[in-house]
Amino acid sequence: MAADGVVSQSRARFSLGIWLIRAAVAIVFISSGLEKFGIGSGEEWVRIFAKIGLGVWFRYFTGVLEVAGGLLLMIPYASKMGAGLLILCMAGAIVCHIFMLGDPFSSIINAGLIVAILAAARQPRTDDEKMTTLELR
Repeated sequence: MAADGVVSQSRARFSLGIWLIRAAVAIVFISSGLEKFGIGSGEEWVRIFAKIGLGVWFRYFTGVLEVAGGLLLMIPYASKMGAGLLILCMAGAIVCHIFMLGDPFSSIINAGLIVAILAAARQPRTDDEKMTTLELR
């Protein structure tokens, strides 16, 4: 009986930790996406996307993807789709930093964000999905 209480307590801590990570990652991407629309300190993004050379539409498109991905990450059934959108954005950012901007070392930040996205998209397993274990009594 005591083992069930410990398991449920550790499961609750795991779930709370995942939600905190999700919220942090979502806030980062939602705020970053909104900056691409000129909300906040968006002048840096205007300069970066001008160097990429695909036009203003690409900056807006990236902003929409980041805001949508951040919001989807907070919805349990859509978190994997949100994580997929954000990972694609970061993979595109890595490619742009290496080949278009000529700044490959900035890609390290994007790679770190991919790791954070993967951690945020992690789903706790239900009892049905767990592997069987041998219990000693």
